[in-house]
Amino acid sequence: MAAVKFTTDHQEIRRWAERRGGVPATIRGSASDDGPGILRIALPASSKRANLQALTWDEFFAAVDANELAFMYDDRECRLIGRHGLDRGPAANGRRARGGPRAKRRVDAMTLLERQHREIEAMFERCHGLEDDYAAKASAFTRIADALAAHARIEEMVFYPAILGVETEVELDEAVEEHLAMKRVLADLLALKPEDPQFDAKMDALQEIVERHFGEEEEDLFAMIEGVDRETRLELGARMQRAYDQLLQTEPRFELPDEIDYAVPST
Repeated sequence: MAAVKFTTDHQEIRRWAERRGGVPATIRGSASDDGPGILRIALPASSKRANLQALTWDEFFAAVDANELAFMYDDRECRLIGRHGLDRGPAANGRRARGGPRAKRRVDAMTLLERQHREIEAMFERCHGLEDDYAAKASAFTRIADALAAHARIEEMVFYPAILGVETEVELDEAVEEHLAMKRVLADLLALKPEDPQFDAKMDALQEIVERHFGEEEEDLFAMIEGVDRETRLELGARMQRAYDQLLQTEPRFELPDEIDYAVPST
């Protein structure tokens, strides 16, 4: 699987899209006086294409630059994310940028994912402790939803394709189905307020799905790939950390309602 890359180059973005039959677009109804709305590259196979309205490339790139967005992509998928931090770590063309602050110590892929699992579990516990403090609970849920959306995305775009093989195929198919179940509950919760009667019950259901997924991933899937060489695991960890940090800047929870029709293929 090709590495996930980042670019702000207009021609590179346009070439990637047009080679796959993609066109610049915005989600219908999201435009305002301030701009064309939520930007997308509409690909032919997308089940959401009917909900998109085409833009010209000039309109698209004007909005990309005005909102300081960058293009995150691999061979199959793409996403627009915030540019902040793109001068750190690998450069937009995939090479490491020269100069700048010393890089953070690299963490291998499994250690990174386990760390995120524990952080998200702690977020759930803090949210439960808020009881009837609805404003604080809403803020806590926002952090949980963004963290889960970004965590699922880096697994689907980077980790799962990188470790796909005969030994892991069944487990990865199960993992993406679990992601789908999680996204559907999150999408329901995004339509609720913490004071709504269903909110706490859905949060309990979400926590159960998430913790079961984390446990199965750590016990089964991680054990299958412990033999992967250390440098590969470190490189995967660096790519996932960078993608995760970038995604968190884009409020990724708002992407979830567009991702609940089917599980992301593991191949």
